[in-house]
Amino acid sequence: MVGALLVLLLTPTAAAAQSYGTTPPDEVLALFDEGAAAAFTTDGAAPTEITFGTPRTVHRFTHAYTRGDARGDVLEPDGTWIAPAFAADGRSLGTALVWYPDGQPDPEVAVVEWDPQLARRLAAAPADPLIHVAEANQWFTLDGDQLRGLDGSQLSVAEYGQSLAAHLAGVDATGDPTSSQAGGTQVLVPDSAILQPRGIATALVIGGVVVLAAILVRRRLLPRADRDETSS
Repeated sequence: MVGALLVLLLTPTAAAAQSYGTTPPDEVLALFDEGAAAAFTTDGAAPTEITFGTPRTVHRFTHAYTRGDARGDVLEPDGTWIAPAFAADGRSLGTALVWYPDGQPDPEVAVVEWDPQLARRLAAAPADPLIHVAEANQWFTLDGDQLRGLDGSQLSVAEYGQSLAAHLAGVDATGDPTSSQAGGTQVLVPDSAILQPRGIATALVIGGVVVLAAILVRRRLLPRADRDETSS
C-alpha cells in the first residue's frame, strides 16, 4: 500500500511528464535568417532591415486529447513554425508562418499576418510549447498542467480538454466519428495565404464583398427593362 502511494506521489501528471520538441529545423531557421523578410512586401517593395524574433514550433492538440483523453500526448507539432517580425526601429510588424509545402524539400513562408499585437505577445511568451487553436485563432503555451493564453488568460489542461470533449461530442454524433475539427487537423494554407488577414472584422468585410458582388452579377444578368424596374 505504501509502495503504491509512493509511486503515485512520485509519478508526474500526464501533461507535466510530456516533453515536446520545440527547436525548428535548421532549414527553417535559415529561412528566417535569410529570406523570410522578402514576404513582407508593401507596394511591391520589401521593408528594409526586417528582423525576426526567435522562431517557434507551432503545436496543436491531439485528437485523443480533444476527445477527453489527457493520459497520453496532449500536443503534437502541426508542421509550421512562427516568428514575430520587427522593423528597423523596433516596431512590431506582425508574424511570419513557415511550412514545408506538400512534396517540397525546402520550407517556404506560408502566411504573413500584419498583427503587431500578436507579434508583441509572441515575443514576450515564455519558452514553453506553443499551441495554436486554429478554429478559434487562440494561442497558448503549455506550462505543466496549465494552459497560458498569450492574451493573459489561464486554465488547466484538464478543464480545457473537458470543454473541448463536450463540444466535440455533438460534432461527432452528427458527423464523422473520427473528425478532427478541433485538434489533430491537417494544416491547410491556401496558395493565396500571403498577407491573408484574419478575424471577425475581416470576415465581415469579406462577407460584404461577396454579397455586393452577387448583387452586381445579378443586375448584369437581368434584362435592361427588369433592371430599370428593380431600380425604381
